[in-house]
Amino acid sequence: IATDGGPSSIPLEKYGKAGEAVSNQIIHCLNLQPCQQSMVTTSANFGVLGGDSLAATRVVRTLFANHKGIRDNRYIGGAYGVLDGPFDALHLLRAETLGAYVDFLDGHGVCSAKDGDDCYVDDDDCNREGEQGKKKMKKEKYDDGGKDKIQNNGNGQDDAHMPLVGEIGTNGSLVAQPESRGNDAVLYDALVEASTLGQSTIATSLLDLGADPNFGSQGGKNKSQQRLGKITDRNQRRQQFKASPLHLACIRGDFNLVQKLLDK
Repeated sequence: IATDGGPSSIPLEKYGKAGEAVSNQIIHCLNLQPCQQSMVTTSANFGVLGGDSLAATRVVRTLFANHKGIRDNRYIGGAYGVLDGPFDALHLLRAETLGAYVDFLDGHGVCSAKDGDDCYVDDDDCNREGEQGKKKMKKEKYDDGGKDKIQNNGNGQDDAHMPLVGEIGTNGSLVAQPESRGNDAVLYDALVEASTLGQSTIATSLLDLGADPNFGSQGGKNKSQQRLGKITDRNQRRQQFKASPLHLACIRGDFNLVQKLLDK
């Protein structure tokens, strides 16, 4: 079982041969919001990100299917989805860090093709059957000139990797950000990140600053989203659901933060 950590903290997708495939699977299976996706690093822990045994089973099941070149479906591994060897979900659940888990997979030749090309993501992943069929989630990395393709803000900087306003830095402080996003969205993203990481003091400070814990919820400020109760398809419900700061605080058993959120 993987227990050793990799580099202190780099994006998991940039680490090892299996890093990108594992990162994509975790983001999709846990349905992480954009502000949470930056936390999928080599030093992160699957459980801290909200992973449980069911999510781990779905992650390794899809890795197994793609590694073996077979169609992903819920019957892989039998009634309980139990797989042996490096695809045992326990390895992901017990790994101290995601970097250690990628080291473990690399050591067993999982996603061993160059850049992990044998571990694309199938749309059946996370039980999303019947949408678009097989699709490769590997990001477009090079343009026609062979150079790294990035979307920049006009100053040669990669917008996808720029910190969001109010994003929590490595030292626990709030990082200043570009002014391209609304203040409500910025505060909400920071609140979700603090709640995910269990940083109650920062979360409470953000609430005092005026962060709206209901900003990103279904039926809240985002009127384009349907209420989950009105969506009959379970796969669509899974995609639509976004964990709110209150969900995250309840999962952690953080009584004080839960009370503060309810007061808002």
